[in-house]
Amino acid sequence: GYAHNNWEWVTKKLLEKGHSKNNIILAGLARDKQSGATGAYDYFRDRIIFPIRNNGQVLGFGGRQLNPGQGPKYLNSPTTPIFRKLELLYGFPQALSEMKEVGSVTIVEGYMDVLALHQQGFKNTVGLMGISLTLEQAKGLAKYTDRAVIALDPDEAAEAALGRLKVEALSELDVYVASIQTNRDPDEIVLENPAEWEDILGGAEPIPIYMTDYLIDKFTPNDPKERRNVAKLVMPLINTVSDPFEQAGYQEYLADALGFTNYRPNPKCPHCGKPYYGASK
Repeated sequence: GYAHNNWEWVTKKLLEKGHSKNNIILAGLARDKQSGATGAYDYFRDRIIFPIRNNGQVLGFGGRQLNPGQGPKYLNSPTTPIFRKLELLYGFPQALSEMKEVGSVTIVEGYMDVLALHQQGFKNTVGLMGISLTLEQAKGLAKYTDRAVIALDPDEAAEAALGRLKVEALSELDVYVASIQTNRDPDEIVLENPAEWEDILGGAEPIPIYMTDYLIDKFTPNDPKERRNVAKLVMPLINTVSDPFEQAGYQEYLADALGFTNYRPNPKCPHCGKPYYGASK
């Protein structure tokens, strides 16, 4: 749908149909006028509108800007009694069947991305309505699949990855990160070349490995102190991994990537994350 470039178009139409101003505001479709003025103004203006559904019901809306510079690129309904963004994923009902069949879900940022990917056959795709996967969203996904791939541009992917290991541990969802090394959005990539999108997903990495590669590429550490600084950023992530064998593998990957050729995880305490430097035997 489309929200008119008008401050009161939706509000007036709903008032004419007998809805009260308070209910229109409560539904997240309008806001009270400020500075003592009476009435309300439309929440969405001059945007493409996407209904956000769950269990067959429309709970809220997402709006994508048409003219850059006029507010945020994506605008979601505010929190209402039935719309809680932190618990919902755009396109989830449509992706559920494919998600269960392939045993994996792909998570992107935008509504247009989800639509284009579904049209090109990537039907296990959902949209974050932001860049951060919440614990509530992860727990919802973990009921149907055990693997999630977050596909964002490098900086957004890194930001999203930093806080996701705790979510992963608490939700029992294995979270991978696929970095989009281009200025194009997923919808542009998949419409131009679906095979390129498959390659991006195929390069997805566990969060500690992704962050190791990302930080080394970003800071290009050349001496032991610089490499130590990268290690200090990655080790807290690795330490949140509960499985001792998985944790030891990430420690070894970090050591090899930083050139600490004699580093090995402490064999007496593989789960504690304490650094142990000694020649391998």
